Amino acid sequence: MKKRVTLYSNPDDPTCQRVEEFLSEQDIILNVHDVKTRPLDFNQISKLLRNFDLKHFYNSNGHSKGRKKNKAESEPLDRQTIIGQLAADNTLLRLPIVLSGRLLTVGDNVDRIGVMLQIRPIGVRELTDG
Repeated sequence: MKKRVTLYSNPDDPTCQRVEEFLSEQDIILNVHDVKTRPLDFNQISKLLRNFDLKHFYNSNGHSKGRKKNKAESEPLDRQTIIGQLAADNTLLRLPIVLSGRLLTVGDNVDRIGVMLQIRPIGVRELTDG
């Protein structure tokens, strides 16, 4: 049975493009959710990020207009407020996010994504003793 993977991505982001390319080459069922054309709302973000530490999902890119506007760098905010900010401005959401079942990772580390999904890049043979 093939693994089902959802990739939350922005097609304009080279990081997201690299991860999507990597995942497209795998023997998985890939669903790509483009947050640029279909932004995530409060409930979707809350469900997606569950009880994870939100600091891992807040875009640390200093060029994000929304981040400066929301003063996220200086003020400690409660979970509901942060999710509200992410929902109001999806550019604050660190991407790509890879979700498979209950497993989730953020960022473009394809080695970590491969370990999480228990997959290897196509063309990489497993080394065995003997």
